Amino acid sequence: RFAKNPLVTGEPHIRFYAGAPLRTRDGFALGRLCIIDDKPRHVVSASEQAALRDLAAMVMAHIEMRQMVGYLAPVTWLSNRFRLLEDIETLINENAGVGVERALVVIDSVAPEQYQDLVSTLGHAFVDTFTLGAVALIQAHLPEGTKLYQVSVARYAYVCVIGDKAAFERSVDSLRLMLRQPRHCQDIPIVPRARIGSAQFCDNIKPAVQLLRAATSATHNPSRSKFGGFWYDEKSDLVHQRAFQLLTDLPAALAAGEQLSLLYQPKIELATRACVGAEALLRWDHPELGRISPGEFIPLAERTTLMPLLTEWVLRQGIRQLDSWRRASINIQLAINISMLDLERSDFTSIVATQLKVFDVEPSLLDLEVTESALAIDIATASRRLQELRQIGVDIAIDDFGTGQSALSYLKYIPATVVKIDQLFIHSLCEERSDQCMVRSTIDLAHDLGFRVVAEGIESAEAFSWLLRNGCDVGQGFWISEPLSAHDFQEWFNREGRSTEISALPAERC
Repeated sequence: RFAKNPLVTGEPHIRFYAGAPLRTRDGFALGRLCIIDDKPRHVVSASEQAALRDLAAMVMAHIEMRQMVGYLAPVTWLSNRFRLLEDIETLINENAGVGVERALVVIDSVAPEQYQDLVSTLGHAFVDTFTLGAVALIQAHLPEGTKLYQVSVARYAYVCVIGDKAAFERSVDSLRLMLRQPRHCQDIPIVPRARIGSAQFCDNIKPAVQLLRAATSATHNPSRSKFGGFWYDEKSDLVHQRAFQLLTDLPAALAAGEQLSLLYQPKIELATRACVGAEALLRWDHPELGRISPGEFIPLAERTTLMPLLTEWVLRQGIRQLDSWRRASINIQLAINISMLDLERSDFTSIVATQLKVFDVEPSLLDLEVTESALAIDIATASRRLQELRQIGVDIAIDDFGTGQSALSYLKYIPATVVKIDQLFIHSLCEERSDQCMVRSTIDLAHDLGFRVVAEGIESAEAFSWLLRNGCDVGQGFWISEPLSAHDFQEWFNREGRSTEISALPAERC
């Protein structure tokens, strides 16, 4: 039947063929290992056939070993994420229309932040031993024959048939509680902050990578500490998806420019009601999601390298606005918020100095505000960088003063010129005597140390009156003015910001 085959009638003029199948362990045929010759041969002997089969087995062993290397996690030698995704895809295709209920369970043997702490404190060798212990515990808990995968350094997963849903939930919750029990590793007691999430195979979660993402998202569910709270929740997941979209879209917003804008909230000297400054507040008008609160996207940016780029954008726009106001005879100070990521940059001071020089703006007109929480990250680096900024003439304000745990110590180590009392204490100033005591003490202490005091969040005439009587220097808040566009700020300033007289204040109520 091969008489007319091109390989017989033409090159290489085959006259002999012997082949042995190349099959995977589960019976899938990859092809054949064959021997050909251009001369006819008699039927091969039994020993030659055995040799050919042995050679085929050696080839398959080599192929499978090479395949396994790319699908095994180091240290644990468990199948890795790539194998998990392929196996899930196979199950999804095999189960189409069958009705078998399966779930993917994702396990953080320790929380990611705890894993990093263990590595930093005890080293990789210790963590490897701890990881192997966690794997042994998980495998001992799983039903016989269940395959465990390692998704990342401390994250594992397995697939199982749900069957009785209540029994499944009890089993998973039991595993979570077991993993959170204190364990000794090399005689060191560890209390793992283990987390578990699960997602059910279903039509609206495809392909495999989406199922894995859904189960991983479920490990962050607020209700995961309750029995059965480890299931994927679409509403909760939408928050994570939105955060991802914002981080993905922010670089484009920075590049385009028109999506981002600054509003300016006036600061007035309480004694004269004259406007002495403004705080620049960043706003983002997303083309699809609309106005995004800075309270939502700034914390996200602070986890990435986008935050320094945002700060540079705000600095450039804010200093340009100072130059524009100066040309309109508005000589006020502008406050701009910075983060610890900015202070960790060795070139940050030169970036600020360059922008001031480009627009020929006096450094004293710039007030950089840094929060207590940012200072707490690295007080030494923050102090060094803020000293550099003070040396070029920029003012420094400690923002949200009073909310941190070491507020007084910052006054000693940070070269600040302004203390800004957090609005948390101002909002209830007329209702809470404790807030009055704290604010009054802060004002007195700051003045004794040579700082100016700014109160933010003034939303009533009564709060304004109390702060004025108790010596607060500067205030801002919606009772004075809401944040304004640059154009509206200029009109407000010309209408109200030049005042040096105090109109009648309300009767004392607080």
